[in-house]
Amino acid sequence: MNTTTRPRRRGFARWLMLALLVVPVVEVFIILKVGQQIGGLSTFLLLLFWSALGAWIVKREFSRAF
Repeated sequence: MNTTTRPRRRGFARWLMLALLVVPVVEVFIILKVGQQIGGLSTFLLLLFWSALGAWIVKREFSRAF
């Protein structure tokens, strides 16, 4: 095993862990800010709509792949 690739993998793992921690926090922050602007019910309905749309797209593309 090449020793020069090992530190690079650790660096990538650190960035990945940082992204996995930071992205959800930023996402919740944005959702809260949107909720303050348009209201809680509207935000909830918007999240529900985007979730349903995403599920439909995943289902469609998965069936196309197979």
